[in-house]
Amino acid sequence: MDLLEEIDKVILSEPRKQRAYIGASSIGCECPRKLWYRFNKYPEEFNADSLRRFADGHAVEERILYWLRQIPNINIWTHDENGEQFGFSALDGRYKGHYDGVIEIDGVVYVLEIKASAKQGELIRLGEKYPEPLVLEQWNEEYYAQAMTYCKFAGIGNHLLICADAGGRKLHIVRTPYNAEYADALLMKAERIANAKEPPNKVGGKNYWKCKLCSFYGICYEL
Repeated sequence: MDLLEEIDKVILSEPRKQRAYIGASSIGCECPRKLWYRFNKYPEEFNADSLRRFADGHAVEERILYWLRQIPNINIWTHDENGEQFGFSALDGRYKGHYDGVIEIDGVVYVLEIKASAKQGELIRLGEKYPEPLVLEQWNEEYYAQAMTYCKFAGIGNHLLICADAGGRKLHIVRTPYNAEYADALLMKAERIANAKEPPNKVGGKNYWKCKLCSFYGICYEL
């Protein structure tokens, strides 16, 4: 028996819920065609390694939230008065997202987002090169788009990212001010994709490395 192969089979067999909306976590994707496929519920192909990364992110998030709740003299909220996780819904439910919480530190309120990433080292290096307000966008535009979208709908002018390395041992913080113009443009982008009757044009090609890594590669190129 190949035990690792059997573990992968278990991971791949677990049911995954398909979203019927465009998520804030993906609106910053450079390929609107990918977002259109996802919004229209085309089957998405993930390997076991990707699914393990998703699970690691959820576990790290819960651990860091626990630590934050033990800190005196800060306020942290993760759910509204109805017990629902903080989030938003726009375009008649076709554009949605849920964020990890709201945190108040030294009188400043932030939308809180927690990530686990193997590319944390790159984020730290960018922080040595750029002013802090520019770092998140330079590091990962999808995360930046997500952050600005949450700030828009939460009505909060600052975003705080706590980024952990894979496994959640090393932590790093980046603070980013709200960019209203950018967030408004993302809303218009989501509306265009949600209203499109046909898939948008491809932005890459069959041999483009990002396309090869895409979970819709087989559908997009009819393989």
